[in-house]
Amino acid sequence: MRLGIALGAVMLFAAGCTSPLPQPLPAGAGVTVGDIRGSWRGTWGGAPAALLITDQQLQAGYSGLYIGSYQLLGNERPGVSGILTSQIDKEQTSVRAYGWFGGLDAQLTLRILADSPSGQQRLTLRPGGPDRLVGVGESSFRWGPNGPIELTRVRQGPSAEAGYWYYCPSVLAYYPQTRTCDQPWVKVPPRRE
Repeated sequence: MRLGIALGAVMLFAAGCTSPLPQPLPAGAGVTVGDIRGSWRGTWGGAPAALLITDQQLQAGYSGLYIGSYQLLGNERPGVSGILTSQIDKEQTSVRAYGWFGGLDAQLTLRILADSPSGQQRLTLRPGGPDRLVGVGESSFRWGPNGPIELTRVRQGPSAEAGYWYYCPSVLAYYPQTRTCDQPWVKVPPRRE
């Protein structure tokens, strides 16, 4: 009897610890996936985190039967790859990450997987506004980050136009005093003396 109750409690706990997987986007759903390549920074479970998306593909295999790099059976959907940096055992650790887009509760969702030296990390992210991703992340090991994640796209320096200055409102500084901005750069016309 005790074994049955303990087994039931463990199964209930395990079911509550995993986030549901995004399903493939339905054909003709009208959902478009924008270009999310670039640097994203924020927090994961209260600790600093970063996601650098270096590649974005319209069709990426995420399951099935492969021979070499050829997918014979399985599903494809838009995918990404890059580098996830998170705090593991009080140290910033960067690992290769990959993922795919899907739908969860009728919303566009990005599922990211990363294999760190300590185990696997899983992120489920949704657009939370322009240049913002929000969601939840979990690590398969107890000393890794877990909990809510919020990332903001880091804008690189603006393309220079002769005579103009570029201002970043979030850090109250001009380019090149600050080279990144997590908001759109404000183009400031030159002053006439």
